[in-house]
Amino acid sequence: MAETVTIARPYAEAAFGIADAGGALAKWARALDVMAQVAAHPEVRAAIGNPRLTDEQVYGLFASLCGDVLTTEVQNLVRVLIENGRLALAPEIRDIFQELKNEREGVVDAVIVSTGEDLAASILATLALRDLGLSEIYVKVTSTAAARAVEALNMRATVFPERVAAERLAQHIVSTAVLDYVPLGDGYSIQQIAIPDGWLGKSLRELELPRVHGIQIVALLDMLTGTLNVVPDADAPLKDSDVAIVAGPDDKIAELLQRSS
Repeated sequence: MAETVTIARPYAEAAFGIADAGGALAKWARALDVMAQVAAHPEVRAAIGNPRLTDEQVYGLFASLCGDVLTTEVQNLVRVLIENGRLALAPEIRDIFQELKNEREGVVDAVIVSTGEDLAASILATLALRDLGLSEIYVKVTSTAAARAVEALNMRATVFPERVAAERLAQHIVSTAVLDYVPLGDGYSIQQIAIPDGWLGKSLRELELPRVHGIQIVALLDMLTGTLNVVPDADAPLKDSDVAIVAGPDDKIAELLQRSS
């Protein structure tokens, strides 16, 4: 698998360069997809490897099956692949081309695996997706043990909804001033909190939260108007209708809220 991808890559990159320069990425992607499907057919694969057929005969058969998606430039690629004995790599060329196209267009293929409590099914599905070349794989788990098992496969991330919900509930129980809680890892989080009484009427510049408390207000939400201000005015006085979205160490935020209660 790795060897065929290595051999296919130069052809895919050459095709991508031509397609990108000509503004024809979509047309090339369509043509390569058809080529890959035709090349993968058992009878076509047999014909490709048949030493009795000339290159021109293989080209005629292959081109007729692909139809009108083969532009002149794509036809040239097909002929080069036949001459070099690489036509069977059309599926790999298609996949690499699509990766390059997605990267150019800012598209990321991501998959979420959710199989309930069946850990074996999650692992098998994850391995199958990796074999398909996907790297952005997120796996839902139902326990810390399952998370450790999946993380051993070097996935992008595990998703543990129950733990996230429990952490948010715990934070709200500990302090009713915490309206929402998003962990960032290593003892840091983003929290949505009610404005402490001691902050009312004061500006962010006066409070000097980063210096005094080691936290930062990243946004303010006015509960009366529903307006979210992601660039708060440092000189505007805070109101009791404001909700602060703060980021910082969990212990610093907890200490601040405890002193304010």
